[in-house]
Amino acid sequence: KLDVYFDTYVASRPHASTMYGHEGYLLFKQLPSPFDSGLLADTFDYVNVKVGAFDIDFGDDNYRRSNNGRVQRNPLVGNPLVDPNVEEIGGEVYSLKGPVYWLFGMGSGTTTEHFDYGANPSFHGKLWAYPLPDVRTSVSAYHVDLSGSADKSYLYSSGRSGGTFASVFGGGDNPGHILPQAGKDVTAIQGDVTWNRWP
Repeated sequence: KLDVYFDTYVASRPHASTMYGHEGYLLFKQLPSPFDSGLLADTFDYVNVKVGAFDIDFGDDNYRRSNNGRVQRNPLVGNPLVDPNVEEIGGEVYSLKGPVYWLFGMGSGTTTEHFDYGANPSFHGKLWAYPLPDVRTSVSAYHVDLSGSADKSYLYSSGRSGGTFASVFGGGDNPGHILPQAGKDVTAIQGDVTWNRWP
Protein backbone atom coordinates (compact mmCIF):
# COMPACT_ATOMS: atom_id res chain seq x y z
CA LYS A 1 0.00 0.00 0.00
CA LEU A 2 3.02 2.27 -0.46
CA ASP A 3 4.21 3.31 -3.92
CA VAL A 4 7.75 4.57 -4.46
CA TYR A 5 8.06 6.49 -7.72
CA PHE A 6 11.12 7.92 -9.44
CA ASP A 7 11.74 8.83 -13.06
CA THR A 8 14.52 10.39 -15.08
CA TYR A 9 14.99 11.93 -18.49
CA VAL A 10 17.71 10.12 -20.44
CA ALA A 11 18.01 13.30 -22.52
CA SER A 12 15.95 16.45 -22.79
CA ARG A 13 16.21 19.65 -24.76
CA PRO A 14 17.80 21.69 -21.93
CA HIS A 15 20.00 18.73 -20.88
CA ALA A 16 20.70 16.88 -24.09
CA SER A 17 23.68 14.84 -22.82
CA THR A 18 22.60 14.38 -19.19
CA MET A 19 20.54 11.93 -17.16
CA TYR A 20 18.20 14.33 -15.39
CA GLY A 21 15.88 13.62 -12.46
CA HIS A 22 12.25 14.56 -12.89
CA GLU A 23 10.10 13.26 -10.03
CA GLY A 24 10.71 11.19 -6.91
CA TYR A 25 8.04 10.65 -4.27
CA LEU A 26 6.24 8.29 -1.88
CA LEU A 27 2.49 7.67 -2.23
CA PHE A 28 0.89 6.40 0.99
CA LYS A 29 -2.33 4.46 0.35
CA GLN A 30 -2.30 2.84 3.82
CA LEU A 31 -0.05 3.10 6.84
CA PRO A 32 2.46 0.33 7.61
CA SER A 33 2.43 -1.69 10.83
CA PRO A 34 2.17 -0.82 13.72
CA PHE A 35 0.14 2.21 12.52
CA ASP A 36 -2.28 0.16 10.42
CA SER A 37 -5.17 0.25 12.91
CA GLY A 38 -7.15 2.93 14.68
CA LEU A 39 -8.55 6.29 13.61
CA LEU A 40 -5.45 7.44 11.71
CA ALA A 41 -5.33 4.22 9.69
CA ASP A 42 -9.06 4.46 8.93
CA THR A 43 -8.45 7.92 7.45
CA PHE A 44 -6.55 6.26 4.60
CA ASP A 45 -9.78 4.62 3.45
CA TYR A 46 -10.73 8.13 2.31
CA VAL A 47 -7.44 9.83 1.37
CA ASN A 48 -4.02 9.22 -0.15
CA VAL A 49 -0.90 11.17 0.84
CA LYS A 50 1.96 12.02 -1.52
CA VAL A 51 5.33 13.38 -0.27
CA GLY A 52 8.55 14.09 -2.14
CA ALA A 53 9.50 16.01 -5.26
CA PHE A 54 6.76 15.95 -7.91
CA ASP A 55 4.75 17.95 -10.44
CA ILE A 56 2.09 19.64 -8.34
CA ASP A 57 -1.50 18.84 -9.30
CA PHE A 58 -2.63 22.19 -10.73
CA GLY A 59 -5.12 22.11 -13.58
CA ASP A 60 -6.09 19.00 -15.51
CA ASP A 61 -3.74 19.26 -18.46
CA ASN A 62 -1.01 17.49 -16.48
CA TYR A 63 -2.93 14.24 -17.10
CA ARG A 64 -2.50 14.49 -20.87
CA ARG A 65 0.42 16.87 -21.48
CA SER A 66 3.56 15.91 -23.39
CA ASN A 67 6.44 15.10 -21.07
CA ASN A 68 9.83 14.91 -22.79
CA GLY A 69 9.59 11.83 -25.07
CA ARG A 70 6.18 10.81 -23.72
CA VAL A 71 3.81 12.39 -26.23
CA GLN A 72 1.31 9.58 -26.91
CA ARG A 73 -1.41 11.15 -24.75
CA ASN A 74 -1.18 14.53 -26.47
CA PRO A 75 -2.06 14.53 -30.18
CA LEU A 76 -0.71 18.07 -30.63
CA VAL A 77 2.73 17.09 -29.18
CA GLY A 78 3.34 20.70 -28.12
CA ASN A 79 1.73 21.72 -24.84
CA PRO A 80 -0.55 24.75 -24.41
CA LEU A 81 1.14 28.14 -24.71
CA VAL A 82 0.17 28.86 -21.10
CA ASP A 83 1.48 25.72 -19.40
CA PRO A 84 1.36 25.57 -15.57
CA ASN A 85 3.76 22.76 -14.73
CA VAL A 86 6.21 22.95 -11.83
CA GLU A 87 8.03 20.32 -9.80
CA GLU A 88 8.35 21.23 -6.11
CA ILE A 89 9.34 19.42 -2.93
CA GLY A 90 6.27 19.05 -0.75
CA GLY A 91 3.17 17.02 -0.04
CA GLU A 92 -0.41 16.53 -1.18
CA VAL A 93 -3.45 15.00 0.47
CA TYR A 94 -6.32 14.07 -1.81
CA SER A 95 -9.70 12.39 -1.39
CA LEU A 96 -10.70 9.04 -2.85
CA LYS A 97 -14.49 9.22 -2.55
CA GLY A 98 -16.88 11.67 -4.20
CA PRO A 99 -19.17 12.93 -5.50
CA VAL A 100 -16.96 16.04 -5.08
CA TYR A 101 -13.26 15.27 -4.72
CA TRP A 102 -10.66 17.56 -3.17
CA LEU A 103 -6.90 18.01 -2.93
CA PHE A 104 -4.72 20.22 -0.74
CA GLY A 105 -0.97 20.57 -1.13
CA MET A 106 2.00 22.51 0.15
CA GLY A 107 5.33 22.88 -1.64
CA SER A 108 8.73 24.49 -1.42
CA GLY A 109 7.55 27.43 -3.53
CA THR A 110 10.19 26.89 -6.19
CA THR A 111 11.93 24.10 -8.05
CA THR A 112 14.66 22.03 -6.41
CA GLU A 113 17.52 23.62 -8.33
CA HIS A 114 16.33 27.15 -7.50
CA PHE A 115 15.59 26.82 -3.78
CA ASP A 116 16.74 29.99 -2.03
CA TYR A 117 17.00 31.27 1.54
CA GLY A 118 13.93 33.28 2.50
CA ALA A 119 11.57 31.44 0.16
CA ASN A 120 8.06 30.90 1.51
CA PRO A 121 6.11 27.71 0.86
CA SER A 122 3.48 27.51 -1.85
CA PHE A 123 -0.07 26.30 -1.32
CA HIS A 124 -2.35 24.72 -3.89
CA GLY A 125 -5.74 23.10 -3.94
CA LYS A 126 -8.22 21.52 -6.29
CA LEU A 127 -11.89 20.51 -6.38
CA TRP A 128 -13.24 18.20 -9.08
CA ALA A 129 -16.36 16.22 -9.93
CA TYR A 130 -18.00 14.19 -12.70
CA PRO A 131 -21.39 15.90 -13.21
CA LEU A 132 -22.23 13.91 -16.38
CA PRO A 133 -20.97 10.66 -17.87
CA ASP A 134 -17.60 11.24 -19.58
CA VAL A 135 -17.44 14.85 -18.27
CA ARG A 136 -14.96 16.05 -15.64
CA THR A 137 -14.96 19.56 -14.17
CA SER A 138 -12.30 21.00 -11.88
CA VAL A 139 -11.06 24.24 -10.37
CA SER A 140 -7.48 24.66 -9.13
CA ALA A 141 -5.79 27.41 -7.10
CA TYR A 142 -2.12 28.16 -6.35
CA HIS A 143 -0.39 30.83 -4.27
CA VAL A 144 3.24 31.63 -3.44
CA ASP A 145 4.94 34.76 -2.12
CA LEU A 146 8.70 34.79 -2.70
CA SER A 147 9.21 38.50 -2.05
CA GLY A 148 11.58 37.66 0.83
CA SER A 149 13.94 35.70 -1.42
CA ALA A 150 16.00 36.29 -4.53
CA ASP A 151 13.90 33.76 -6.43
CA LYS A 152 10.70 33.95 -8.47
CA SER A 153 7.79 31.63 -9.17
CA TYR A 154 8.33 28.92 -11.80
CA LEU A 155 4.69 27.79 -12.07
CA TYR A 156 4.55 28.68 -15.78
CA SER A 157 8.19 28.36 -16.79
CA SER A 158 9.78 25.24 -15.37
CA GLY A 159 8.86 22.38 -17.71
CA ARG A 160 11.89 20.19 -17.00
CA SER A 161 11.95 18.66 -20.45
CA GLY A 162 12.01 22.07 -22.11
CA GLY A 163 9.34 23.37 -24.42
CA THR A 164 8.60 22.82 -28.06
CA PHE A 165 8.17 26.55 -28.62
CA ALA A 166 11.58 27.69 -27.38
CA SER A 167 13.08 30.60 -29.30
CA VAL A 168 9.59 31.43 -30.57
CA PHE A 169 8.32 33.17 -27.43
CA GLY A 170 11.59 32.98 -25.44
CA GLY A 171 15.19 31.95 -25.90
CA GLY A 172 17.67 29.87 -23.92
CA ASP A 173 16.29 27.14 -21.68
CA ASN A 174 12.98 28.96 -21.31
CA PRO A 175 10.21 26.57 -22.38
CA GLY A 176 9.13 29.17 -24.90
CA HIS A 177 5.58 29.52 -23.70
CA ILE A 178 3.65 32.61 -22.67
CA LEU A 179 4.58 33.30 -19.04
CA PRO A 180 1.85 35.09 -17.06
CA GLN A 181 2.72 36.17 -13.52
CA ALA A 182 6.30 34.94 -13.55
CA GLY A 183 7.05 37.23 -10.61
CA LYS A 184 7.52 36.81 -6.88
CA ASP A 185 3.95 37.03 -5.56
CA VAL A 186 1.78 34.75 -7.69
CA THR A 187 -1.84 33.71 -7.30
CA ALA A 188 -3.29 31.53 -10.05
CA ILE A 189 -6.76 30.04 -10.51
CA GLN A 190 -7.72 27.72 -13.35
CA GLY A 191 -10.95 26.00 -14.33
CA ASP A 192 -11.14 22.94 -16.56
CA VAL A 193 -13.91 21.04 -18.34
CA THR A 194 -12.88 17.76 -19.95
CA TRP A 195 -14.96 15.46 -22.11
CA ASN A 196 -13.50 11.97 -22.48
CA ARG A 197 -15.25 9.76 -24.99
CA TRP A 198 -13.93 6.51 -26.39
CA PRO A 199 -13.46 5.99 -29.25
